[in-house]
Amino acid sequence: MSHYTKGEFDFVKRTLKIIKQYDSMFTKGIDEKYEITLLINCFIGLVIIPHERWINDIDASRVNSDDLMIPKNYISFISDTYNFKNVTTHLRNSAAHGKIQPRSKDFGKKKKITHLNIKDFKAKKYGGEKTFEAEIPIRRIETLAKDIGKAMIKIMK
Repeated sequence: MSHYTKGEFDFVKRTLKIIKQYDSMFTKGIDEKYEITLLINCFIGLVIIPHERWINDIDASRVNSDDLMIPKNYISFISDTYNFKNVTTHLRNSAAHGKIQPRSKDFGKKKKITHLNIKDFKAKKYGGEKTFEAEIPIRRIETLAKDIGKAMIKIMK
């Protein structure tokens, strides 16, 4: 029996395809589209799954581009150095601990999610202090998910 060793790689490739395919499946007039929910799920998967095994293999010189980073103006607090590995670790922690909250700039009147509020904290046994907070527009989440996925594929090959 063989051991399947490309799970993370295939997960990233397939998740990128899901993001690309979703909008092409729908036509005008459909009232219930879940593209934001699907996007959030894909983003969380792309941050958590490859992070667990591949984060220490990241060559900072290959990935520290603006495309793979949350612009600093979206980050209201970061306790450590602003770089790809640290920001991605905060995103992973936020997702894994349920600290990603959808937000609406119209305060929910149109029931449209426009931003994600993302927070990370130290474990309670270490004081529970906030270590990261950002409010990121959904459109930036979409490009960030795609860019992180593409970068992770290059790293995993």
